[in-house]
Amino acid sequence: MAKTRLVDKVNYTSFRDQLVSKSSSFKSNSDLQKFIESETAKDKVLFITDEYGNIIITRTASDVTAPATVVVADYNYKTAKTDADTLATLHEVSTSKTTGGSVIAIFLNNNNNEHSGVKNINSTYIPANSNVVYVSSGKKLYISNNSFASGMSDVLIPYTTEARTQKYRYKD
Repeated sequence: MAKTRLVDKVNYTSFRDQLVSKSSSFKSNSDLQKFIESETAKDKVLFITDEYGNIIITRTASDVTAPATVVVADYNYKTAKTDADTLATLHEVSTSKTTGGSVIAIFLNNNNNEHSGVKNINSTYIPANSNVVYVSSGKKLYISNNSFASGMSDVLIPYTTEARTQKYRYKD
């Protein structure tokens, strides 16, 4: 039986290693944007860059009945080396040759931590009923079921209880 992989380790490592080695030469977010665009063009997938510097990569679905998956991450030239794993993951997931629903990767422009990309994101980039995953590096591990949420989510698990009855009486 053939294994199905979300990412090709060779392509992932190649993108990541090139990003790390070139990160010190980036002088602006425009430099990092050009790097991501250049690497994406090599993979021959559809992408656009909007007027706010967001890079949107679209891999068409092999199964048109499956919901789209939207994978999102910030890019900032000042933290490119630190964020190399995140950016390589986003790039590889959007350019890999897996089957299923369409995959849309959105690299959000986060120049100078001003978040101009997400503040100006066009809602048409995220199809209705799609699954949205925000990818980030950090020391804290958590799962968000509410992308771009301002806080952690509470999970409620419905339950019922039964009254406790005592069938036996113990004598001392």
